[in-house]
Amino acid sequence: MPFLGPGSEGEPGKQGGKLRSARSRMPGHIYRSRPLSSLYLCNGARTYSMGFLVPVLTSVETAMPGVSGIRLPPSTVMAACSTATRMAAETGAHFIDQFNNPANPAAHEDGTGPELWEQMGGRVDAVVAGAGSGGTLTGLSRFFARRSPATEMVLADPRGSVLADYVRTGRVGEAGSWLVEGIGGDSIPMVSDFSRVTRAYSVSDRESFATARLVLRIEGLLVGSSSGTLLAAALRYCREQTAPKRVATLVCDAGNRHLSRLHDESWLADQGLLQRDEHGDLRDLISRRHDEGAAITVRPDDTLSTAYNRMRVNDVSQVPVVVGDRCIGLLDESDVLIALAEGKFGFDLPVRDAMTRKIETVTPQTPPERLLPLFDRGWVAIVVDGERFLGLVTRMDLLNHLRRKLAA
Repeated sequence: MPFLGPGSEGEPGKQGGKLRSARSRMPGHIYRSRPLSSLYLCNGARTYSMGFLVPVLTSVETAMPGVSGIRLPPSTVMAACSTATRMAAETGAHFIDQFNNPANPAAHEDGTGPELWEQMGGRVDAVVAGAGSGGTLTGLSRFFARRSPATEMVLADPRGSVLADYVRTGRVGEAGSWLVEGIGGDSIPMVSDFSRVTRAYSVSDRESFATARLVLRIEGLLVGSSSGTLLAAALRYCREQTAPKRVATLVCDAGNRHLSRLHDESWLADQGLLQRDEHGDLRDLISRRHDEGAAITVRPDDTLSTAYNRMRVNDVSQVPVVVGDRCIGLLDESDVLIALAEGKFGFDLPVRDAMTRKIETVTPQTPPERLLPLFDRGWVAIVVDGERFLGLVTRMDLLNHLRRKLAA
């Protein structure tokens, strides 16, 4: 489980190998096309400044102190690498370039492979690994080709990535989209070699996330989304066997870097990745249900400071004001601005003095299309069953619902 070692993901030895191989050419700044804490750790003893280019959809927890991070719009891996190459040339920095750097698979061939072989007592029937740059799988393949040619190499790939289909057919198809971070690709990395991979599994986001959460619940291990993909593929492989085998896989990313996504049930519900009881009405559209304790709410005697902080931390623009199970008002960003703009009140003003009291509610049986006039007026739908508050439905909740419905 590399995520339990120093750096919490990957292998510091691998990243140290990249630094050593580049040191003679290296100026004072390093760029990498996505963050890796083990590279950050290996660099700690050096004097290089570091910068990472990451997709804007990457979990916010990947940020590291003292490291510059540039968030890129959604794009292909090759586009991100081109940006990193250009920035390195313009600033005189060195681009680690894990997708083309031969030190990447070499570190796994010389380090990860022997370590795995030793820990497994020299008996390994199969290794299940993922591929982002392909360095891990390539290095392990080369090691086991020498030490244990009978060991089967298995690829675990997010559904939507082109890599699994490439292993099966030898052709590069059209890439889809996936939410698992760190593995999968829209093209075949130059540094990769899948010639010894004999089997490939495409694992859906739902199965990957569910497996990672199951590991936390059963084993007490807080792992990340790519670990969920690898473990799900390893379990599939094992279930297909007719005789006992010794199968190894890697738990390579820590879940503390995925708290805002993988381990956030509201985010999972928004993405349609959380299995929930369906009612066939507006309750299915509520991403944060009040009866489950998930709704972000305030009480009338809370201060504007409390309300503001809850909106900011949870990235919402309004909060219902509740007393018990009843919603008695709504406070949004405009209400807070109006209360503060005159300069007569501060953040210690009670919510009751700034909230909107005249609210329009809907029942669970309200057809979704009836919400559009509310949204046109800039409102949210406040769903109640009698006097019992159930939750809010926003424009994004309706869009997520329609997306899930179309994908079904």
